[in-house]
Amino acid sequence: MPIKLFLQIVRWPNLLTIILTQAILWWVSRPLGLLLPDRFFGVLCIGTVLIAAAGYIINDIYDLATDRINCPHRVWLDIHLTRKAALCLYISTNITALLLALSSLNIALVLCFLGAIVLLLGYAKYFKKMLLTGNLVVAFLCALVVLQFWYFYRSSLSEFWNDVLLFYALFAFYATLAREIVKDIEDRKGDEQTACKTLAIVYGNRMAEYAVISCAAILIGLLLFVLYIYLPNHVIFVQLYGLVALIGPLLWLTSYLLRCKSYCTYRQISQFLKAYLMLGLFFLVFIRTVFF
Repeated sequence: MPIKLFLQIVRWPNLLTIILTQAILWWVSRPLGLLLPDRFFGVLCIGTVLIAAAGYIINDIYDLATDRINCPHRVWLDIHLTRKAALCLYISTNITALLLALSSLNIALVLCFLGAIVLLLGYAKYFKKMLLTGNLVVAFLCALVVLQFWYFYRSSLSEFWNDVLLFYALFAFYATLAREIVKDIEDRKGDEQTACKTLAIVYGNRMAEYAVISCAAILIGLLLFVLYIYLPNHVIFVQLYGLVALIGPLLWLTSYLLRCKSYCTYRQISQFLKAYLMLGLFFLVFIRTVFF
């Protein structure tokens, strides 16, 4: 299989985001003296990326009918690769991740990887078509990238950094949940024809937009708490970044979403929320720079 095709199938920009997220988590925590060896972090990072890649493969297999309606230009199954070959690729990728976890001799990591594989399979086969369930699963899996790092390294971290990583996991959960709901609005046409019960289909686009606005309101409340109650008062530059780069875009999103009328706009909002997650990640970099 050509490398270019493989990278397209596994959504390489998204995998790169996962690598960058874990690298930044490792970097911000490094000065505290991590107890686990660097090899364990390598297993954690590579295994997570492999499972995510397998998740994209199995999702495309089960989502073929919908993709042919919503984004026919992205369909690769039965064109570049047979279903049997795709399943073999999916299984081998997951097995490689599990073998890496077993090599670490850490049963918790093996169970964590197994849980993620089961959730991704369940999402592709069942949860995606259920009201809000698929959205919540994807949001949880996004937060899990942070939570698994926190779980394995929590004993090495100070109370402050434990709190910061848990805050970012919560931030990633609600930002991803908002994006998944917007994507459901964007993909409504294909979802309707494949019997999906998304929020946009069951209750309409307006109700789905209100759900996104609710996620934005929760994020704003969370950010205000962290910036002005939890963090020390003297970190003015961190507070300024939070206001301009994190709270400001959410206020813009809320007003913009209320005027959202076209497919193009929903597509733009989805891409905006994807970039917004990176702004939150750089918030960790900002905090690390100020406090070390």
